[in-house]
Amino acid sequence: LQTRFEGWLPPRGLRSSYDVFLSYRWTGGLDDEIAEGLFFRLSEEVVDGRAVQVFWDRQRLEHGRNFQADFAGALAASRVVVPLVSQRALTRMHRLKAESGCDNLLLEWTLSVVLQQGGVLSALLPIMFGAELDPQATPKDISADTASPPACVASLFAAGGPGSLPEVMVAAVHHEASAALHSLGHAAQGVSRLEGLSVKGTVGALTKYLGVAAWQLSL
Repeated sequence: LQTRFEGWLPPRGLRSSYDVFLSYRWTGGLDDEIAEGLFFRLSEEVVDGRAVQVFWDRQRLEHGRNFQADFAGALAASRVVVPLVSQRALTRMHRLKAESGCDNLLLEWTLSVVLQQGGVLSALLPIMFGAELDPQATPKDISADTASPPACVASLFAAGGPGSLPEVMVAAVHHEASAALHSLGHAAQGVSRLEGLSVKGTVGALTKYLGVAAWQLSL
């Protein structure tokens, strides 16, 4: 049945390559919803006669395997990485110290920056958003007859955004990133680029790529 109805079923399991890699924090909220929506919407697209292949951990990772290695392998085998850079995704990063354990999302973003700079990835396309806003609430500075309705999320660069992240290099993240680059055969292009990549520097590098600023969109 799996083979017979493959064209109608959501794609599952690991592949040798992907068009898009979705990198996000499990928050139980908007981040998860956007990642899920992007996966199913993009997976319906057909380019050059084939379906677009998207890596979303909930559909692609397989039981009994090293998930960190599979994440890194899938990321390096993707053409475009789409990081969901949100206020909630950054919350844990604000508390990171040099001796903290490995933050897997920061690890993904560190590898993304290094692999993009090394020419392994074709593009980084961040989707950025701050705190969720009440779409029914009308801010005092917006008149009732305003042509465009207010955004549903605040700016990522408001108080508590990337600019206030710690200027520290998390040793565990750098260790795992270096190990992944060696394992994937990208050590020559990547390991030297890890030097000086702090938490703030990594997120700052991501947000410099032309992406989607969700607060500029309206409902």
